Amino acid sequence: MEPKGSFAYILIDFDNFFDIYNDIERLTNEVDFICRELFTKIGDIDPINYISLRLYGGWFKNSFLTQRGSEVSSIIRQIQNIFPIVKNRKIIRGEIELAVSLIYFPEHQLDNTLKEKKGLPKARIAKNLDLTICEANKPNCPVKILNRFTSNKSCQITGCAHTNTTAFSAPQQKMVDTLITADIISISLKEETNSIYIFSEDIDCVPGILLASKINKERQSKINLVVSYQRKGAFNQFLEIFNTNNIQLIQWI
Repeated sequence: MEPKGSFAYILIDFDNFFDIYNDIERLTNEVDFICRELFTKIGDIDPINYISLRLYGGWFKNSFLTQRGSEVSSIIRQIQNIFPIVKNRKIIRGEIELAVSLIYFPEHQLDNTLKEKKGLPKARIAKNLDLTICEANKPNCPVKILNRFTSNKSCQITGCAHTNTTAFSAPQQKMVDTLITADIISISLKEETNSIYIFSEDIDCVPGILLASKINKERQSKINLVVSYQRKGAFNQFLEIFNTNNIQLIQWI
């Protein structure tokens, strides 16, 4: 049964904020710090009694939890005891979880949220790029080599049959952006929602946030988009429409 009361939902696009951390101890400390700072501030600002924090990412390869997913699950177990929080003689309960399904469809786990994409994207040579210096040594020009190789032509070394798709692969998240967007809209429909905090530095989330603000207009729940200072400029184009629709853009530390 879902807890009753006034809710704050925190949705974090995990790799947007933590992709530089490969050291598990450092990652644990950073997640713990953000949770404690954020929960304290929300408890001061919003009249809530329950916090639901969901971490989004490519957690499953086929139906198996990835190493990254396993590490983050371990972190969650270590910091879950942050609840309950006592603020101004008020008890705030909550949960931290991997987002592995839709909020409105929790019984169906979304598999294949991480896949290996074969090959690098084709590297197109920029228009008007001056390669005069390289003309005398085209075979060794890195620009030409990369352009040719990513066009899926074979290696220029005699006897090597490798191509772009056999030599390179890269992890690629699937369904994560749409899962976040669907959950933002779902949360905006919930009567108990007091505030929504979205941690994302991807402008792909903006249409979902705008739609949620329209759905949410009568309830007047607070919608907050949290970004780092490095990426805040990417959202400047939306400031006017954010202000018009009562969406707050927050710069994180």
